[in-house]
Amino acid sequence: MLIKIPPGFIIERTYLLNTIFNEFLGLDFQIESDTKPEYEIILQNKNSIIIEDHFFCEFNDSLDYLNKKNIPEKISYCQNPFTIEKNIPIIYGSAEIIVQDNGHKQIFCKTDFFADIFFMLTRWEEYVISEKDEYGRFPEKLSLSIRNSIHRRPVVNEFIVVLWNMLQFLGYSGKPQKMKFEAIITHDVDEVIRNRNILKLIRILAGDLILRKKPALIPISIKNYIDIKTGVKKDNFDTFDFLMDESEKIQVKSHFYFLSQKKLTKKDISCGSYDFRYDISDPKVALIIQNIRKRGHVVGVHGSYNSYNNIDLFSEELIKLEEIAGDITEGRQHYLRFSPPLTWEIESQCNIELDSTLGFSEEIGFRCGTCYRYPVFDFLKRKPLNLIELPLTAMDVSLFKISKNPDDFYSHICSLIDTVKKFEGKFVLLWHNTNFNGYEWEPYKKYYSQILSYLGSFTNLVVDNEPYCKINK
Repeated sequence: MLIKIPPGFIIERTYLLNTIFNEFLGLDFQIESDTKPEYEIILQNKNSIIIEDHFFCEFNDSLDYLNKKNIPEKISYCQNPFTIEKNIPIIYGSAEIIVQDNGHKQIFCKTDFFADIFFMLTRWEEYVISEKDEYGRFPEKLSLSIRNSIHRRPVVNEFIVVLWNMLQFLGYSGKPQKMKFEAIITHDVDEVIRNRNILKLIRILAGDLILRKKPALIPISIKNYIDIKTGVKKDNFDTFDFLMDESEKIQVKSHFYFLSQKKLTKKDISCGSYDFRYDISDPKVALIIQNIRKRGHVVGVHGSYNSYNNIDLFSEELIKLEEIAGDITEGRQHYLRFSPPLTWEIESQCNIELDSTLGFSEEIGFRCGTCYRYPVFDFLKRKPLNLIELPLTAMDVSLFKISKNPDDFYSHICSLIDTVKKFEGKFVLLWHNTNFNGYEWEPYKKYYSQILSYLGSFTNLVVDNEPYCKINK
C-alpha cells in the first residue's frame, strides 16, 4: 500500500499515518510526497482512496494553525456505506463521499479524517484555549467534544473503522492486527492514612457536624478511630490488599500511583492542601509499596500539583519514589493537571514510558477521542516523543458527580465499558484507594466489585473475529 501525502507538514502527516496504519491497524505501507493537495492511498490492485486535505493546506508549513479561531464551533455528521454509526462526527471537511469505477475503483472522500485525528490525539486544542479552571486546568466544558456531546464516543476509533471499511471495499488483501479488550485498573494514592492522630480525628468530627451535617456520625467516627488505633481494624484508607484481591479475581494488575513530593515550608506553599498528603519514606508507606511489588502489581508516579510543568520538581519526585519503589516507568499527574505538550515532554525526558493523565475530571469518556494507547506528538517541537498516552476512561469522582444515585453510577460505567469493548480497546478505570469507607462513598462500595466483575467478563474472552465492523449494507 502506497500513501501519497500533500506538500508541507511532512512530520505531522508522517506521525499521523504511522499512528493510524501502523500502531492502530498494523498494516504495511509506504509514504511518498506529492504535489497534489490531497492524500491518495493506492492499493496493489490499483484501487485507491482520495482524501481531501481541509486543514493543513490552509497554512504555511509552520505553527500558524495553533490558534483558537481554527477550532470549529460546531461539527457536522455523516453516514455512508462505510460508517458503522448513523452520525459519524466531522470536524474538518464535509460529508460528501463519491465512489467511482472506471476500470479501477476509487473513493473520493471530502472528510479530512487525518486532521480530525490529529486534533484529537495531540490535544493542541488545549494549548490554544487560554482559559483555566480553579485548578489551573483546561476547562473541559470548552472542549469541542463536550460542547458537541461526542465525548463519550471514541471518535478516532470510529474514523479508523471507516478507513478500514474503505480498504476492504477496494479489495485490500491484508488483515489488521487483532486488538483485545483490556481492563486497566489504576489507583491514585492521594492519601494513605485517614486517622493519623487526634487532630485529624477532630477534623473528621467537625466534617461530620458542619460539612456533612450528620451529627449521628460523630460516635461512629470516634469508635472507628479507637478500633483502628487498637488494631481491631485497618485504617479506612488502607484498602491496598482489598484492591489487589479484586484485581486478581479477574486476572489483572492494579496500578498504584504514589505522590512523593517533599514537605513544604510555609513560605514555599503555593497550592494549599493539594500536596504533601504523606511522606513516601515513611516506613508504613514503604511497607505498602513493598507489598504491592511483592504481589506483582504496578507502582507508578503521581506527579504533585506543581510538577506537571516543572521538570526539576517532577524529576526530584521521581528519583525519591524510585529510591523506595525501584524503577518507575508510568504515572499520572495529580488533579489531572496537564499542559500540552509540555507535560508529555517532561515525562519523556525523565524516561517515563507511559502517561495516563488524559481523562475528564467532571465527565467520563474519551478526552483524546480514542480507547487505544498511542504514541504522543510534541506539536511545538514538531516531533514524536518516546512516550505512550493511555487515556483515562472513567474516574470514580467524575462518575459520582454525573450520577443521580448508585444505580445510575453503575449504569453509566457499564455503558462506557460496552463502548470500549465494541472497539476491543483499553478501559482505564481510576478508583482512589480512599473512596470506600467514607460516609459519601459507603453506598458505592459494593459497586466496585461488580464493576470489576463486569470488566472481567470481557477481559478473558478469546476474540476470533476481526475487531472492525463490516460495511453497512
